[in-house]
Amino acid sequence: LPYEIQALRVGNGALVALPGEVFVEYAHQIMAASPFAATAVAAYASDCPSYIPTAAAFAEGGYEVDSAIRYYGTTMPFPDAEARIVAAASELLGQLRQ
Repeated sequence: LPYEIQALRVGNGALVALPGEVFVEYAHQIMAASPFAATAVAAYASDCPSYIPTAAAFAEGGYEVDSAIRYYGTTMPFPDAEARIVAAASELLGQLRQ
């Protein structure tokens, strides 16, 4: 599925918008990698294709990984989505800093 990440610079800060019900670890990683003093990460932006679990959550299983997808009617992201999403968001923030 397409996954559109958006980033917006607001003065000395930034906002990253991610589709779906992302796990909080995404926000922690993106904020830690951000070149901005203040960075906010928002979920449910533009679309909500499914839960967006971390790679560790796939290994642990549970509702978000094993069962919730049947209510969304889409496909589940792969475990490597975490690294790809964090890298793409970090790249966007780097471009905004230039």
